[in-house]
Amino acid sequence: MMKRKERVEELARKGRELLSLPGRKKPDRSVGKVALATAAGLAAAAAGAAAVAFASRGRDRDGARTVFRVRPEEEGWAVRSDGGRATSYHETKKQALATARRLARRHEPSRLVIHAGDGSVQRAHDYDGA
Repeated sequence: MMKRKERVEELARKGRELLSLPGRKKPDRSVGKVALATAAGLAAAAAGAAAVAFASRGRDRDGARTVFRVRPEEEGWAVRSDGGRATSYHETKKQALATARRLARRHEPSRLVIHAGDGSVQRAHDYDGA
């Protein structure tokens, strides 16, 4: 059985061989560094894209305002922001509208989209913080 030091030396030798190009005496370590830098760059880009997607949830197309919706659901009427879970459920549309208006005013600039019982858009109102 190999001792730990011998095993480490053997793995280091194999690593040097893998990094060496034919006809060169010194190993080409830049190949590993480039691969590592590329992988790190891709990971950073993916993390940045996920952060942008998370930050823009519930925003309208220009990203300037939060969009709240009052929609009919099985439990009654739901108030939700676009891209998010329902904020609250209410037995009546009137109760849901009161909650949605408070949320829209609190998060100005925002838009409140009110749906009819069949799910179609009934009307929309913008809260601009003026």
